[in-house]
Amino acid sequence: MLKLVRYILITLLVVGALLLALLIAFFRPFSDKNATLFARMIGPLGLKLLGVEYEILGAQYLERKEPCIYIGNHQNNFDIFIVCSFIPTKTISLGKIELLWIPIFGIFFVLSGNIVVNRGNRLKSMQSMEKVKRLISERKLSIVIMPEGTRSKGRGLLPFKKGAFHTAVYTGVPVVPFCVSSWEANINLNRWNAGKLIIKVLPPLNPNGTSSREVDTLLQQSRALMEKEINQLNVSLQAARIVH
Repeated sequence: MLKLVRYILITLLVVGALLLALLIAFFRPFSDKNATLFARMIGPLGLKLLGVEYEILGAQYLERKEPCIYIGNHQNNFDIFIVCSFIPTKTISLGKIELLWIPIFGIFFVLSGNIVVNRGNRLKSMQSMEKVKRLISERKLSIVIMPEGTRSKGRGLLPFKKGAFHTAVYTGVPVVPFCVSSWEANINLNRWNAGKLIIKVLPPLNPNGTSSREVDTLLQQSRALMEKEINQLNVSLQAARIVH
């Protein structure tokens, strides 16, 4: 019952924030400030409504003056509240074209300056890459991408797609991974205090070249680091529960 109530409250929060942010976005279209506004409205409050406590480690790596590519593990639909609770200003998202078909949200996604990628069309995908490069160089914007490309739903860290790493190598900006402890193992929405998550931001990984080999190296390095950190975060949370 509590889980259902939370779903209703979360839905009301997202719809209300989305409508307000969309109204504002019509007056300043394609501004990254629209994305930041929406994030601040739903992030911490959303996690509070869900009864989820969270802790951020490595926050110093978020205090960047130069653009970067943020990458994180993608577990479920609640990831949006996690990311929105800590992602810095001047950050936009790279999303697949299917997002455009979500009522209201699709329009807002575009009006917030986010970038839509058509992975099935190589020409349009390259055009999106050029747009990313321009936004990074001219407007000093960072990009957040979920390299798994789909929700893991408790299956652990899935294989990474290359888009984020092609983007980093192509633009020459560092990759900053963030890891979120397991939702499935640590959160129960039917409890008043649903549980705790740890978000750990890792040091930047800088691309060392421009070849396809560098893309693969950066991908493998990022995934190995994230998988290790996620496992360690889960172990520390389990140990804390045993102690208490």
